[in-house]
Amino acid sequence: MKIPPLHGLNGMIYTDEEKVEEIANQLKNQCRSSYVRADLDVIEQVNREMRIFMNEETDEEIRNTNIEEVTNIIKGSGKRKALGPDGIPSIAVTELPPNAKKILENIINGTLKLEHFPNEWKEADAIAIPKPGKARNFTSG
Repeated sequence: MKIPPLHGLNGMIYTDEEKVEEIANQLKNQCRSSYVRADLDVIEQVNREMRIFMNEETDEEIRNTNIEEVTNIIKGSGKRKALGPDGIPSIAVTELPPNAKKILENIINGTLKLEHFPNEWKEADAIAIPKPGKARNFTSG
């Protein structure tokens, strides 16, 4: 799919690499934390607690999932979601037989036990979809 040229903050953008960079910068600016009305003491307390939590060793084990929980998550995920990098349609996941759900349960429990989440599970595609009737250029505000 060819993305049409974009009106960036500094003029027209033609290459895919520049378009990706401009969209990423715009998303970063839109999602940046705003401390204008924030209580800085609370922010510092949260940061302090997070540092303690992240460095804390714990003997508490993460609870394993079970087939009922896996089934409920699958049911709640919806049938009309976009394909992931694996190309498996969400409707195929909702129709999994019990033995496949059991395999999925084992994979999830193994991941929790090893505390390792594969990089592929952390990937996502962000697709910018312009709103009908809206200008297709980026603004500074």
